[in-house]
Amino acid sequence: MISVKRKAIVILDFSASLTQEDCIDRGNRGIYYYDSSKGSLASYLARKFPKLTITLMGVNTNFKYKTKRYEDYRVEYLPCFDKPVSMKVVFNIVSFLYLVIERPLIVYVYSSGWFPPHIGGLIYSKLTKTPLFVDLRDPIQSLIPFSPEKSGRRKLKLLDKLYLAHSNKIIHANERSNRLLKWFPRVYRKGIIVPNCARDYFYAKTKQAKESKQQIFAYWGVIHEARKLDTVIRGFAKAKKSNKKFKAKLYIIGDGSDLHRLKKFVEEHKLPDIYFTGYMTLENLSKFLSQNCSVALIPIPQTEFYQFSSPIKLAEAIALELPILASRIEPHRIVEDNELGLLCDHTEDDYACAFLKFHNLNLNKFRENCRKEKWKFAPERVFKELGESIASYIR
Repeated sequence: MISVKRKAIVILDFSASLTQEDCIDRGNRGIYYYDSSKGSLASYLARKFPKLTITLMGVNTNFKYKTKRYEDYRVEYLPCFDKPVSMKVVFNIVSFLYLVIERPLIVYVYSSGWFPPHIGGLIYSKLTKTPLFVDLRDPIQSLIPFSPEKSGRRKLKLLDKLYLAHSNKIIHANERSNRLLKWFPRVYRKGIIVPNCARDYFYAKTKQAKESKQQIFAYWGVIHEARKLDTVIRGFAKAKKSNKKFKAKLYIIGDGSDLHRLKKFVEEHKLPDIYFTGYMTLENLSKFLSQNCSVALIPIPQTEFYQFSSPIKLAEAIALELPILASRIEPHRIVEDNELGLLCDHTEDDYACAFLKFHNLNLNKFRENCRKEKWKFAPERVFKELGESIASYIR
């Protein structure tokens, strides 16, 4: 237990895109959906510990210090270089010095399963006996079964073990990620499962779209080659071609490196009723979906990496009480288990069949089931165990 006059929880994130605005300003509109989970965490901690200062800290690649203040937490960017190797070294030094000055109650490392940029946080925590919480939004890279062999893998694995052994709590996006550590019982027992949750915007909206014979499917999020959205587009086009009564529309919302290619594909093949809306803020996105969307489309390739994920879009769709059409990966099992929609394989033919199934279904049952399950993805529910654990270290 800690009983000193320190008044902050510092969340360390080796990133220059800590908020939605950062992603827009840096031209990373395609990834901003990922960063909404950081804001959810910071806002929750601010509500849970109103007497503490919550700081989300990252890097500013032009080597200048910058800060922003939001209603319930602050964001600080420490000076850093825009070169991969020197960036890690500098971040370790400046983050360590920042922690020495700030003297936080809790050090919270927000990681994608890669620890070299966070050695400074580990050293500070051990020297000062400050509780260290490690949030793994992706599994530890050296422990993932399919991780390719690399020359530095042995060293990274040792660092991973050191980081895990000296942390107080380890936060995982899902239970499958936690199970990767079963062979290390002392570390496995530190695990807390904290899936991604929907921001308050999505709980403020209710289903407002008027019922129509023309169903509207919507995908939102990163538009990147790895998502293989062309498979979904082909499936939608095949469904329309095979059944002329299928009058649905498909909206693809967001930005990213694959957007231009997908637009060109749709134009060249003259595929009807497919619309690219571009970027929307989270507030505008939630409003658009609640007023216009019939079915949420969550297509994720069935590769092993995504079996360890916690899709934000799943939480957002359920919060909006939208029926769901999703690919068949483990994190999406809740859709089938609780009858929130349909699952299919990530193939052109399976998506075509799934689109046509929705054409013949009454969606009210799916909406009602989403209404029953939406509380599971609310921030207060998702972060409850984490908040109680942090509170146990603060007196």
